[in-house]
Amino acid sequence: MKLKDIMTTNVQTISPDSTLQAAAIQMSLHNVGMLPVTNVAGVLGTITDRDLALRAVAEGRDLLTTKVKDVMTAPPPYVVEDATIEQACKVMRKNKVRRLIVLTQSMNLVGIVSVTDMAIKGVDRRLSTPVMRAA
Repeated sequence: MKLKDIMTTNVQTISPDSTLQAAAIQMSLHNVGMLPVTNVAGVLGTITDRDLALRAVAEGRDLLTTKVKDVMTAPPPYVVEDATIEQACKVMRKNKVRRLIVLTQSMNLVGIVSVTDMAIKGVDRRLSTPVMRAA
């Protein structure tokens, strides 16, 4: 099974100048835990529900005025679309994340892969279990 066979391709993105409230609303509406942060130049970073909790709420930031770019993870960990699932798992373990953006060779966003994708879509548990423990 290849990474492109299990990744999510209908990816919601957000602007770096959007507010944290807008990011939280978008995550809630689309039932996702991560949004790639993009502009015309491409992918700048990612913002996760964990970023919102730890870098915004826990620090007492104003969700109505603080921008996504102020708490996003940049540069974002990623894999290229022709990577193997094993390679994606290694990147996840190394970066202690449960979700990765998937880019083309020319660095265009094409998807997101998560540990949940791996678990639901039948990837060998010997690969996904260590990722879940590390993240």
